[in-house]
Amino acid sequence: MTIVERIEQHGIVVSTEDGKVVLEGNVQALSAERLEWIKANKPAILRELRQRVVAKLGALAKAHWVPLDDLLDWYRSDLTRIFHK
Repeated sequence: MTIVERIEQHGIVVSTEDGKVVLEGNVQALSAERLEWIKANKPAILRELRQRVVAKLGALAKAHWVPLDDLLDWYRSDLTRIFHK
């Protein structure tokens, strides 16, 4: 189970914005220790979220017969926000 999946199993949606990890949902249910664990694993969480985006774009490229570079250009503004640290 990945780090993000471990967080998501608590009913939390994990995303990123401006290089920060964003948690949505029942965040109040997370213990102080769990929140500290999330902070300590921020680089790995951001890496995993980036990998998810790349995988989704790759699947779109295969499904729609569009070169991945074209999709990346098309999503440039979103990717810039996601990859910005």
